[in-house]
Amino acid sequence: MSTSLVAHDRILKQSTVELVICDHYMEGAYLPADNKIMLCTNALSRRSDFDNALKRMLVKMYDQARSDNYKCDNCKHLACTEVRAALFHSQCNPKERNRMKIMKNSSKAKEKLMANEFCVRELAIEHLKEKSKCVEKAERYVDYVFEKCKNDTAPINSSRANKLKNLTNIL
Repeated sequence: MSTSLVAHDRILKQSTVELVICDHYMEGAYLPADNKIMLCTNALSRRSDFDNALKRMLVKMYDQARSDNYKCDNCKHLACTEVRAALFHSQCNPKERNRMKIMKNSSKAKEKLMANEFCVRELAIEHLKEKSKCVEKAERYVDYVFEKCKNDTAPINSSRANKLKNLTNIL
């Protein structure tokens, strides 16, 4: 991730991530103006919670850095980022997803893949609802961007074939 961010003139340093106590329940936030990730320690009690929140914020940072037209108040852009972040969430089991793509002809693998995609979709909707502007139509926004954004696993899997160059493609 660090190398991928440098390619977009962002440097990931220890001071980029700050641990804070939050007033209300949330995992954290990415502050693009300050290029800072804030993680809420009072909401992240387990190591897996911390890891998942950090991955989510790093995906937000990366999406904002790589796209000239990314708008933090555009619900479609946010929905795409939330879909991409959910792909890496331990709850949706990314290791299993990669294995299922290899065995995609078996009916059991297809069922697991559908369950995995359901998990990604539901998690993305849940996180998109944190943004008050997007809450009413969160499902529609996620459904709108899902197919394109679920295949974009950059920077973790830097296959250029699946990488969205900018978010104009989903508008």
